[in-house]
Amino acid sequence: MERADGNDKTSQPVQARDKNGGGLKWTATIAVAVKSFDRDKYENLSITLNAPTQPCANIATGAPVMIDGLVQGLMPGNKNPQFWSADGIRQVTVQSQAPSR
Repeated sequence: MERADGNDKTSQPVQARDKNGGGLKWTATIAVAVKSFDRDKYENLSITLNAPTQPCANIATGAPVMIDGLVQGLMPGNKNPQFWSADGIRQVTVQSQAPSR
């Protein structure tokens, strides 16, 4: 979200738009499993996506997804300097592995 008038902090919040005049900005929150001392730990990543329509509309909550064009960015001097952006997100089907012998 951003302010309708960037110079007026009391103006109405509106959905952010891409600076290049492209689509709308959307945020997807993805839970990622990472190993921490031989156990799984989950980190939530908030990923910014630019699209004319909601990019996650057809993705079921909790479904496995593939993130296309994921980029990590850093904003120096910010309390939480790390941010993520991506080109797209899509639901995937996980295939089970054959048992090992």
